[in-house]
Amino acid sequence: MQNKVAKLIEIEWEKLRWLQGELKQISKDNIEKIKTSFRENGFVQPFFVWRDDAGEYWILDGHHRIKVLRELKKEGADVPEKLPAIEIKAESREAAAKLVLIYSSSYAEITELGLSEFV
Repeated sequence: MQNKVAKLIEIEWEKLRWLQGELKQISKDNIEKIKTSFRENGFVQPFFVWRDDAGEYWILDGHHRIKVLRELKKEGADVPEKLPAIEIKAESREAAAKLVLIYSSSYAEITELGLSEFV
């Protein structure tokens, strides 16, 4: 098994390139939920990014967080210029695109019993 995690970096999130296109949609309600989470909890999950041969960084995971950050900034929120990202190794744009699908996968589900025991 290959380790494809290169390193943790601080990145200018507004300069990240959009890789997934319109693969996934997010509702206005869920946008508001993410905004509320950012306001209450701060930024707690780094982006996952891939760096191409030209040195451009592409988002593998975090597309909707960036959309929300842009909205918060327009609303006057104090959003840092740089935020943490985990750089992931990929041999090509196609290999990086495959990782977008992996990050979008959900293999486990929260059950009522599990949530009750956790809380």
